[in-house]
Amino acid sequence: MSTMTVEQSHIEHIHTQQQTLLDQLKEITGVEDENVLEHALQASRTEGGKYDLSQAVTILVDENAIRYNQQSSPVQNPPAQQQTQANEPAKTKATKEAGGVIDLTNEGSEKEELQRAIALSLQEQQHGMLGGQVTAEEQDISRVLEQSLAEAKAGTKRKRGEVWQDPLNPHERKRQNDWPVGLKNVGNTCWFSAVIQSLFHLPVFRYLVLNFVPPELNCDVSVAYSAEHRNLVFMQELRRLFALMVASHRKYVDPLKAVEILKEAFQPGSSDSQQDVSEFTHKLLEWLEDAFKSDCSISSSGDTSHNCAWKDKNPNPMLDLFYGQFRSEGNNEGHRFSNEETFGQYPLQVNSFSNIHESLEAATAQEIETSNQETVTKSGQEHWFTKLPPVLLFELSRFQFNQQLGRPEKIHNKFEFPEIIYMDRYMEVNKNITQTKREEVRKLKNRRDDLQNRLEKYLNYGSGSKRVPLQDVLQYALEFVESKQDSDSCLNQDIDMASPISNSSMSADSPHGSPAKNILPDVAVESHGGKSTVLSGEKPLPSSNPSPQHVSKVELGVLQNCLKRWRTEVANDVRELQDNISVIDGTINNTYNESSLQKVPYRLHAVLVHEGQAASGHYWAYVYNHIAKLWLKFNDITVCETTWDELQRESVGGYHNTSAYCLMYIDCNKKELVDNSSDNELGRRISGLEGLPNDLRQLIIEDNRRFQKEMDQWDQDQLHKKEEAAKLDIECQILDERKTCGQGKGFGSKLPLAVELSQIPYTAAIQAISRVPDMNTKSPEGIFKEAMVYELNRIKHLSSIPTTTSDHRLEHILIYILKNNDPPDILVRLFLAEEFAYLKHDNDKGIIAAVCQAADQHVKNIKTNAKFQDLEKLYHRFLECFATFWKITTYFIVGFEIFQKEKYQESLPYFITACAQNDMLYKKSGKPNCGLDPKLLAEYRRRCLLNVNDIALFQFDSDDIEIALDSLQINSNLITPCMNFLNASDASQEDNVAAEEIRSKWCSKLGDEISGEKQKHLQEFLAKLLDPSGETNFCVPPPTRINFCNDLAHKLSKLVSEAHKAGFRKLPLSSR
Repeated sequence: MSTMTVEQSHIEHIHTQQQTLLDQLKEITGVEDENVLEHALQASRTEGGKYDLSQAVTILVDENAIRYNQQSSPVQNPPAQQQTQANEPAKTKATKEAGGVIDLTNEGSEKEELQRAIALSLQEQQHGMLGGQVTAEEQDISRVLEQSLAEAKAGTKRKRGEVWQDPLNPHERKRQNDWPVGLKNVGNTCWFSAVIQSLFHLPVFRYLVLNFVPPELNCDVSVAYSAEHRNLVFMQELRRLFALMVASHRKYVDPLKAVEILKEAFQPGSSDSQQDVSEFTHKLLEWLEDAFKSDCSISSSGDTSHNCAWKDKNPNPMLDLFYGQFRSEGNNEGHRFSNEETFGQYPLQVNSFSNIHESLEAATAQEIETSNQETVTKSGQEHWFTKLPPVLLFELSRFQFNQQLGRPEKIHNKFEFPEIIYMDRYMEVNKNITQTKREEVRKLKNRRDDLQNRLEKYLNYGSGSKRVPLQDVLQYALEFVESKQDSDSCLNQDIDMASPISNSSMSADSPHGSPAKNILPDVAVESHGGKSTVLSGEKPLPSSNPSPQHVSKVELGVLQNCLKRWRTEVANDVRELQDNISVIDGTINNTYNESSLQKVPYRLHAVLVHEGQAASGHYWAYVYNHIAKLWLKFNDITVCETTWDELQRESVGGYHNTSAYCLMYIDCNKKELVDNSSDNELGRRISGLEGLPNDLRQLIIEDNRRFQKEMDQWDQDQLHKKEEAAKLDIECQILDERKTCGQGKGFGSKLPLAVELSQIPYTAAIQAISRVPDMNTKSPEGIFKEAMVYELNRIKHLSSIPTTTSDHRLEHILIYILKNNDPPDILVRLFLAEEFAYLKHDNDKGIIAAVCQAADQHVKNIKTNAKFQDLEKLYHRFLECFATFWKITTYFIVGFEIFQKEKYQESLPYFITACAQNDMLYKKSGKPNCGLDPKLLAEYRRRCLLNVNDIALFQFDSDDIEIALDSLQINSNLITPCMNFLNASDASQEDNVAAEEIRSKWCSKLGDEISGEKQKHLQEFLAKLLDPSGETNFCVPPPTRINFCNDLAHKLSKLVSEAHKAGFRKLPLSSR
């Protein structure tokens, strides 16, 4: 390995020049740290090799610009000294000096805020320790954790990142079969969940953590506060967390203890900033690397049959798993240098690049210009990977500082990456091949750029500021020429026959117009025939459409031929240029597509995604299941299956405010990464309890026992509440106030629930009785039984009609039951008897009264029958389901009628409640016709929600601050809670699109010029909107009282019928 040398006199001159500039930077920015100033100065070199002082000032507050320029800056010192913290192994870090650290705990002045931002940008270069224990980077992490835990214990209303409130019903927290477990957000810890999930679902990493055996912990006070002790305690808690994620019966688990251990390791601080995923990943791997130095899993037992191959080969498997090496070589001012460097996360720039290969090429094949007083030297610095880690992490830089706005902003540019990436071209062993191909690509790109420049002259033609395609220019000119013929025909029709005779001496090829067309009447006065009459005193007016005025037919013909020929020639030239560019692009894209450069494939394992802006946002992870061959989305407690197409939509950027922040690839040639013998049941519950070490197995058994006890206790409590509550009191609240229907008199005593809820036509039972022949010769009991047969036939007929044609379920409880069940005969007779017994309230004399009395006696006989005692619970279950269906319909119809009046804020709670209770009814009953069509309810809920959002957006633009802030309150109460079901794993594509539309519209407001107060409240609202997991409360509509008549059933039947005929996307009465 060679070392670069420079003459002493030249060094002294450079040093004097740099020191002068450093002093100026120090005076301008107030930054005292020499290392920070020097890095900014070196990054500000121009193409001519000079220092740009203004650019250096800009860089001092631009974190990402500093990182990028440091990667591409000239090497003034031996490159070995430029190794960053993220790119060096842990064993070399302990030798760094402790000076030059900015204390980030002091929150005093703007100057200190600037230093804090710079320190975060340069923490890869800063290795000092605070108090001999805590680094500046660790101090920043502690500030985030401290704030997160404070919010977790505060118990206030949950905002973004605050503690998720568990559902009271433990069954809602139960894991479904072997589905992967989520992680609870315990306060701004979505970044923790994203990183941990991506690592946990890497089988080899999971195995290493679960089978880690720590040494005996020293209880000495001085040791307890050491970094080694801290890392071991954290490792123990991480093992417990991983064990819960393997075999817990819970849908999601709580990582609070692991976060608390992180917090206890650092000095207390305060910050509400969202933790950076890449920095946390770096710190996590560093801690694990240190912890594995003390792994006793191999030495503690002579039996190594259960040990992973990684442990057999490596004393510290974390180093070999996540760290690689590259050789940095090139020329600096005529001096050759070559240095071996270690890296962990590899940083890649997003700005100015469209895909990962373009960014990798720029990062590994750098061109740098250096200069002294007299000469400018162009030097090349290249990175060649000598060893790639099995797990390759790419950190995507997506933030920059906007000088005009004075704040950081996120780079939303589109940045594509493949599922399989071949790293051969970047390996040192392929250096010669790659350099040759890079030269070929360089020539091809130069050729393409030349063709593109020529194409641009065709596509942006003109000498002024407005440029248009040349082909369009010729087409417009041709249309102008051809318009002459049309204007001539119109002119000949409109001009009177008395026009002066043309001068026959005019040449046909003359460039001057025909006098016959030039000598026009001075004034045109409308005549009765609609033509113009000539008067004097006014100059000639142009025709309604532009057209040539002085041109002959021969000239027109020549122009038409020329323009058409030129247009064809230009079109051919453009097409040939585009074809040649496409061919060159194809050649460039296929340059490396050969078998010799496809021997080092890496497969995408995880994508860490950030949604939001630079100031706030939310993280989640997409992780590939290598056994089941599918993608999973891990969003805090929610885990759902997804597709590659959806992953790309949410990750590549360029469409909205969601994009990938970190990519994790794994070596395809190392099958043991995802398929080792110690963990061969992936894609299921990862070997369950049997695959865990004994200490962790007992921990999980005890936790699962507690959870099962909680569920059993819940079931007992609910059963007790049902027994104590009055039967169906809640279901009957909306029916307490009944009014008389037009056909009958007022109701007397309380009616049977089945009768009271059914929208029975008043004449139905009367008609059934009247159909009985020879009533005078039959007893009331006989009449009743025959009438029941007629009524049952009518009910069966109505129940056979499809609900999409006409919905009669509300007209009688038996119609509803027959649509969903095959009820016992005794219950059918009971419901029919209750219907006839109901008539006694309006008929006190005659045959009808006698029949009612017989029906009433029949009801009493059935309810005292032993068979009914066995079916009484089923009877009440039928009543309960029918009452719930009645209430759902009530909410939906009332909400729909309010929706028609465009009172969207009032109607939305009705739709939300109807949907929620409808979903619960389907889950409880499981019958296909037990509730309303979920698609119908969801359609109106979604439309109403979008209308409410549009109104709130309009109000937010108001100059009245109270109106603007009221709009945010409306959304917090109504829209934010709705984002949960719009983003649910079982949500429809339409709901997902609606959620994205709502988020995008509000996020776009960040770019508007708004007042500081509105900006502050908008950011608070966006925080909840982007992470609405805790916002579950919405305005429940008040109990609705409906008249006892056919209106409800009639309205439902009509609306459902029209909806199914028109299709849900063409529903009537929509305001959108």
